[in-house]
Amino acid sequence: MENRTSEPLLSEAITDQVINEFMVPNLFRLEDEERADGILEMVLKSVTEQANTYSSEESVSQMRLTLNVDVELLRRTNGESVMRQSFNSWGVYSLEDGERADGIEQAVEKLVEDITTALLSGW
Repeated sequence: MENRTSEPLLSEAITDQVINEFMVPNLFRLEDEERADGILEMVLKSVTEQANTYSSEESVSQMRLTLNVDVELLRRTNGESVMRQSFNSWGVYSLEDGERADGIEQAVEKLVEDITTALLSGW
């Protein structure tokens, strides 16, 4: 996965989650690139954060973290694009008692579900 953000560990988390999602229910069989039917390319383009919820004192109480990822599935034999799509996925975390990692986890889970659904409908 190519990562165009300043968060190097995030691309690893997304890649690991995609692999786990594919392997658990045997949706796809993972192979070496030379033996695979398709190659999944992903680009983490951005991570943005913005206020999501305000308290009665008008201070930010929750943040919304959004991931923007481009995904392309290529047919290995001829490089033809089978599927190309941009995904935006988000998670929310509390500034009072939550951690940013909670928002990242939510966003990654939603992202992987969306990617899996798109791949299954297009393959």
